[in-house]
Amino acid sequence: MDLWQTLAATDKTVVMYGMGNGADKILTVCEQYGIEVKEFFASDDFVRGQQFHGKTVRCFSDVCEQYGADNLVVLVSFASS
Repeated sequence: MDLWQTLAATDKTVVMYGMGNGADKILTVCEQYGIEVKEFFASDDFVRGQQFHGKTVRCFSDVCEQYGADNLVVLVSFASS
């Protein structure tokens, strides 16, 4: 099983750290595999209530509190150019 199949089959909550064109590219592949990215988060100093793909960008501690740190799969994404 490859990464995308593993993510599609996981019972854990998939979240993404980062925004930008790297995140856009990863989200495109996630959509192709039916992988739902539930939340986006950024560094605490960067979180200002901004939106990314229709969701409010949150800080990691809030995401952990809501879903439980042991129940997360974190996709790391940054700008690719």
